[in-house]
Amino acid sequence: MDPPVNFPHVVRQTANGTRIAIVTAWAGRFDPSTRPGYAIARTGWGCYALQHNYTYVVDDHAEAAGLTHGRHWAKMYAVARNLRFFDWVAWIDADVMLQRTDVKLETFIDDKYDVIVADDPNGNNNGIFFLRRSAWGYYFLHRWFQQRTKIDVVQDNGPWMEALLHVAHENYNKSYSGKCVHEGGGVMIRNFQGYLSCYERTLTKITGILGHRRHNHVKFVYGKPHCGFNSGHGWGGANRYRAGCFLLHFAGTPGREFGPMVQAAKPAWRAGRCEHHGNLSFAH
Repeated sequence: MDPPVNFPHVVRQTANGTRIAIVTAWAGRFDPSTRPGYAIARTGWGCYALQHNYTYVVDDHAEAAGLTHGRHWAKMYAVARNLRFFDWVAWIDADVMLQRTDVKLETFIDDKYDVIVADDPNGNNNGIFFLRRSAWGYYFLHRWFQQRTKIDVVQDNGPWMEALLHVAHENYNKSYSGKCVHEGGGVMIRNFQGYLSCYERTLTKITGILGHRRHNHVKFVYGKPHCGFNSGHGWGGANRYRAGCFLLHFAGTPGREFGPMVQAAKPAWRAGRCEHHGNLSFAH
């Protein structure tokens, strides 16, 4: 992957010298009426990064690369393109709203692992995840991208879950035939609930129950601390959004509704005083 053509010269480091990037792609390809909502979320993450000495990267170039396979694959391209410059990359979807500026990303980062994902009773949403710059981290990106022709559901998230099933089996020297795709009705997944049921059942059999999964390279975070790092309204279990959660993810919210919902959530963000933290700048 080529590096971003105008990557910043300064890569920020935390107090212990760790280089952490918050990466997103926001190319303005949304309905104009919703753009203020995305801008509010973007500003929140940008000044949060300044506050904690992270580098905030808005990689709008990744979207053009991702269009070959669908716009949502810009996520994987952006992570792959920027990972070489950092120790960890935290991917944040454009529809994720910061709620707690006092919670550091290091709360969830663990150098014993290469990928850190948010666990959930309804599959693994990849709207927020952490990837370490390591051989295995790059290997997981490769496995994720491989699955794009094996399953076509929930944009890049279906292939993400299939990749997790593959590496879970590999971790225990077992083979995975792709049976959950079959139970879901084939590549186009005509029976999504059937796929999710198989996914949870299969992942549990290999790695353990929700909240206690074990893998040498992947850390599954479920609900603790601060509701984990992927919570939303109406979500089940420990990931349900409530007061005190680190962030609020509007996953699946139609674009025209996103702006007003973000405006309603903004007071919780302002309480963290992030918007008043110095001069805000972005690395594109």
